[in-house]
Amino acid sequence: MRKYCCFFVLSFLYSTAIFAQQSLSPGGVKAPIVWYKTDSVAVPTFHSLIGGTDSVISLPQAPPNILLNFHPSLVFNGAMTLPIRLPDSSLTNATFFVAYQSKATNSEGVVWHLSKQNKTTIVFTTNRLADLETYQYMNYRDFFLANPKIGTYTQQKLKDTVFPAKQSWNIGFKPESPRLPVFSFNGIIPEIIAYDRVLSTQERIKVGSYLAIKYGITLSDPAAIYLNSADDVIWNGIAYPSYYHNIAGIARDDSSHLVQVKATSSNNPYILTIAAAKQLVNNTSLMWGDNDKPLTNADKTPGVPVLLKKRWLLFTHNNNQSLQTDVTLDTKKLDVPLPLHPVYWLVIDRSGKGDFSLPGTEFIRMASIDKEGKALFADIKWGLNTNSTELMSITAGQDLLADISITNPLCKDTDGGSVAVKVVGGLAPFQLTLAKSAGDVVFNESFNNNKTVPIKGLAPGKYKLTLTDAADSTYTDSFYINSTDGPHLLAVAENYTLPQSGPLTIQADSGVSAGLVYEWNGPNGFHSNIANVKITIPGLYSVKCSNGTCSYQQDVSVKSYPTGMLTDKNVTVYPNPSTGKFGVSIALDQPAPVKMAIYTTDGKMVGQPQNASGMANYYFSGTIPLTGAYFLEFTSGKYATSRKLIVIN
Repeated sequence: MRKYCCFFVLSFLYSTAIFAQQSLSPGGVKAPIVWYKTDSVAVPTFHSLIGGTDSVISLPQAPPNILLNFHPSLVFNGAMTLPIRLPDSSLTNATFFVAYQSKATNSEGVVWHLSKQNKTTIVFTTNRLADLETYQYMNYRDFFLANPKIGTYTQQKLKDTVFPAKQSWNIGFKPESPRLPVFSFNGIIPEIIAYDRVLSTQERIKVGSYLAIKYGITLSDPAAIYLNSADDVIWNGIAYPSYYHNIAGIARDDSSHLVQVKATSSNNPYILTIAAAKQLVNNTSLMWGDNDKPLTNADKTPGVPVLLKKRWLLFTHNNNQSLQTDVTLDTKKLDVPLPLHPVYWLVIDRSGKGDFSLPGTEFIRMASIDKEGKALFADIKWGLNTNSTELMSITAGQDLLADISITNPLCKDTDGGSVAVKVVGGLAPFQLTLAKSAGDVVFNESFNNNKTVPIKGLAPGKYKLTLTDAADSTYTDSFYINSTDGPHLLAVAENYTLPQSGPLTIQADSGVSAGLVYEWNGPNGFHSNIANVKITIPGLYSVKCSNGTCSYQQDVSVKSYPTGMLTDKNVTVYPNPSTGKFGVSIALDQPAPVKMAIYTTDGKMVGQPQNASGMANYYFSGTIPLTGAYFLEFTSGKYATSRKLIVIN
């Protein structure tokens, strides 16, 4: 008779040679008894990193390997069997790790199961874990079924009275007995690791961190800690509570034979890819995560070019050396209005505060963009200070930008406001003009280099900045100077959308002191001197409140209720006339599919239609080799419009 008790811990860590040296270990955690990975792009094989029997396992009937964060991975199609022989020794204390990604998100698949004397003991599926020896089960909810994960299982039992033999770790297929209402695994598995002991929490974190970095897998816990083999904290989820999504990193850790020189989040691959531009030093890393916001424009911060809602936080563990990288952005994933000939910029807040204000903000222009819309930003340095934290976003604009740092005065200091204007990009010489909303120019200067221009002595009010360069590019922005100790409109946002029916009501006096005087102005002669207004027409409004000593002003943008309508006003074609190559920018008021087809004047289609969906803003491009007049026809649901294009070759 066998007697045993069972204790197990189950956790999820979301998300080209054979090395026989025992000095290598995953995460620096010594003595794994099983350590297999796929290291060939072309051949479906599992290679052991600890050598020994079955150091190479071939799967001749397996589908072709695919990449997970630039590493090859075995593909399981629900029909493959991959048994891994375990040592004929007691495994009552053991820890198992599997990196995997399920492709069959609508069914429960067996990632692996353990068998002993041909009898199934443990079953680990995409939905649950079952200990068939003790009849204990654990279900878990997976909110991100399609994301890759690291499944970790730890067991601690009393030793069997019967010496175990013929133990097998069966990867990717369900047991024949007992018959369970589950399926064999359909997905990818790049690496598996097992220990014949219960790893400590610290050790499990180190192995999980190694796998997570290697395969671009996000650890599940928002407070997740990533460790390297030297026990250094290279990502601290507690310190970055808003940026624990889509974590990835480049790193070198010689104890694990980890040299991850190029990485992307496997949750959303290739939107953002970072690659080391120079050789990494051992135990250095650059980790990043994002705030889980969409790739759409955020509300404008006064003085700062419009940035994406999505922001990335980057943490460098660098042994006092900056890491030099190349950053690639898939611009076709960005759902933003595009100007003519868009230029993409990385905007980096080196201070780590996240307000992207001067002087700690750096703008880096794309070095190139390919025909697939991949923008390259070359030679970007991170970690200028030890263990530094930096924030990054994107702006899609022109070749000329300005970043404005605003200093507001006190009420008693009526001309104490100032701004610092940082000129970014463009072609010298530059002309900078600052005028009040009434048109009075308060500053006008030309200069021959990119610099930061201070402008002092500004009274409260609205100002318009105009910056031009030698190529006739123009950048404009407007902002308010307000007294810091004056009243503020706490409940008034800068952007609203009209409801589908009825007026938009804005209560400007909500949450502020009583006795203030209000003034609203807007399109079509809109004017009101009460705090609470009802708005029925889209447009730009302004609101002002005053306590008799000083006042506060701001703009309020009101948009129409979105309809998804496509008209010629939504479509910009450039250049027109064209020498053959052209671009099309489309801006809708809500996401909707769009198709573009090209026709000659006699109705013959040129090439194949282009289709896009899932966004509100699109960019199409094309080439027409023959001179003539053409019609570009656009359809979106029940709406359609066309634009005429002249080609002169």
